[in-house]
Amino acid sequence: ERAPTDAAMGPLIASFLYAPRHGSQDQVDEVGTILQVEAQLAEIEKLDAADWQRRIAERILDPPCVAVVGCPSAETAKRIASEAEALTSANARRLGSAGLVKCAEILDAAIAHNEREIPAKYLTAVPIPSPASVRLIPVLTVRGSKKLEIAENSGGTLSDETKNSVLRILTESKAKHGSAFDPYWVEWEHIDSVFVSVAVALDTSTLSPSERKYVPLLLELAFKLPCVLDDGSDLTKDEAVSQ
Repeated sequence: ERAPTDAAMGPLIASFLYAPRHGSQDQVDEVGTILQVEAQLAEIEKLDAADWQRRIAERILDPPCVAVVGCPSAETAKRIASEAEALTSANARRLGSAGLVKCAEILDAAIAHNEREIPAKYLTAVPIPSPASVRLIPVLTVRGSKKLEIAENSGGTLSDETKNSVLRILTESKAKHGSAFDPYWVEWEHIDSVFVSVAVALDTSTLSPSERKYVPLLLELAFKLPCVLDDGSDLTKDEAVSQ
């Protein structure tokens, strides 16, 4: 549901990898049939219990299969434990009493070094600014449907020139599309940032159930396709992402 392209990727990839590469119309029709999920679901809904039992027997129970069952080996577990114990004993004999004491001292010193207190001078070296000194980022809100206006008390410390410039650009862009967007309420948040976030609420009550199921696919592809700018020039997907 959240990744509608997944429903199409499986059959397409399988056809590309395993189907004969003759490129006939039959192959194209076969892939098209596989992608008709709605028709397949309609056929599935007609199946009764006997049909499901027969299909399970034909596709799962009756066909020959090979099952590989893996289980832990008790013998191997004992062998690994024995080898580890033998290695420990061998190292102890190799190091001797003096060597073991020295290794213990090195380990204790490392633990003590890692758990030492951090000097206060390092913790206080970076000054913590006062909340009053933190500059708020001004946000300018432009909203409306037929007519765009600057929201009251928005924009903060932005100059009137900047506010009017943003309003002018958005108004001119809207005017190029005539009255096509008049029924839609739009709210723009202008902020000095390299990131852009867009949220759109769509009324799907006028769509039929068969049309509504394609909305997630449309939303997923919206920012993966080329677009046409206000001046009529084309912008590729990669250019839209980079700009």
